[in-house]
Amino acid sequence: MGDFIGEQVDVSKRSVEIQKSLDDYISCYKEKFSKTLILKDNSVELICTLYWNLLHKEVKPLIVKKVNKYKMASLFELCIVYIQPFCDSTISEFENRDLNSNYAYFVALGIIASMDITKDAKNIGGIKRIEDIAEMSVKHHKQWLTYKKQDAFPIFSNGAFLCVLFELFAHRYQAIMV
Repeated sequence: MGDFIGEQVDVSKRSVEIQKSLDDYISCYKEKFSKTLILKDNSVELICTLYWNLLHKEVKPLIVKKVNKYKMASLFELCIVYIQPFCDSTISEFENRDLNSNYAYFVALGIIASMDITKDAKNIGGIKRIEDIAEMSVKHHKQWLTYKKQDAFPIFSNGAFLCVLFELFAHRYQAIMV
């Protein structure tokens, strides 16, 4: 019962954060483009409900410890892209999707930046830090490959991950050679 109460607080907190991010995004968009965005009804509820369902059914069963900020940000990003909270009949489907993907990215960066960035800043340099990140990333990637749905082929995101991982190893190698 205690866990459920804690989760209700988390759901409430995330709903407030998503509503605030929607308000901020709408305000920025209006300021930049002099146009008001049209928001689907119950967007916050739809995004948060999907997030919590996927978190408990698809993510937490695969993770030994707590879900880190990157997985949280990724899940919110994907939920927003799925829900498509903004819909404007005066623009094309592609433009609507682009608008929603920009918002999803906005939310993801906000989540990552808001979570104990001072700890990350203190540990930002050094070969040991690079090695730790690379090791953790490889471990999580292999775990994902093991448990992902076999019929899912997220080629672009997987390719981007492998690119970043390769660059991380390349920088580690360069740092050692200096």
